[in-house]
Amino acid sequence: MQPKWERRWKHLIDLASSFNPFIDAARKHAAYISAVENGGGSVKKAWYRFSFFVAVISIGCFYAGCEVQKFYDQPTADSKEKIIHWRPPSMTNDTPGVEIFCGGGFEQYGAGKMFIGTPAQIPLDQFRAEKHIQVSVQGFPAIIASIVKDRLYLDLFVPTKAKPIQIEAGESGPLPFGWDWNSDSNTLEVVDDQNQAIFQEVYLNPNRVWIKGAIQSGGDVIELPEGGWSGTSMRHGHYNAADTNLKTIFLYPSSKHPHERSSF
Repeated sequence: MQPKWERRWKHLIDLASSFNPFIDAARKHAAYISAVENGGGSVKKAWYRFSFFVAVISIGCFYAGCEVQKFYDQPTADSKEKIIHWRPPSMTNDTPGVEIFCGGGFEQYGAGKMFIGTPAQIPLDQFRAEKHIQVSVQGFPAIIASIVKDRLYLDLFVPTKAKPIQIEAGESGPLPFGWDWNSDSNTLEVVDDQNQAIFQEVYLNPNRVWIKGAIQSGGDVIELPEGGWSGTSMRHGHYNAADTNLKTIFLYPSSKHPHERSSF
């Protein structure tokens, strides 16, 4: 009867042979030599020492290969869900309130530029009385303005072809697959899976913010194209990203170009 250790060793060799054809061939060759030698004792000892190291190395390589495959099977940074996490600039105390421009744009006026559009103006005293102030856009209750730690935040919904993206206090839930966002110290941008800009929030100064693109209020999508008011709202199901007609500000994917603006 074979010793217990020898049976276990034979089982280990059989296992290693099933993974590595070279070990299997060497095992069969050693068995043949052992059969023709006198008792095969010296050959057996040499074979056991050789096969032990080969088996350990082979099993270690197999385990390492599994770990490498597991690494490559993991989702890349670009394939993971994107979540907005952004802070607008800190406010200053040199104005009596804040201004929120919805759509509109700059036009040349004499030697300088003038903003075309009527902003929503909110006195700072009103924020002291109300933490969250509703801002109507084209008659729709589309924005909630609040000041958190001396920063002006706009809570709103950005439309998609499915569930809208909720942005609250500079943060969001997961963006749709393929969508992305980028930002710097005074601008937030959301793009769709074609890198078409859908929404932009630009702080002209810490107390004046300009939003462009599209936002959603209930079942209605409000277009805020750069250059003026659209004057229309559309049902959510008919939303078309190309209708925003926005030039993308940042480079994408954001994982490779964080805070990096396009040169165009």
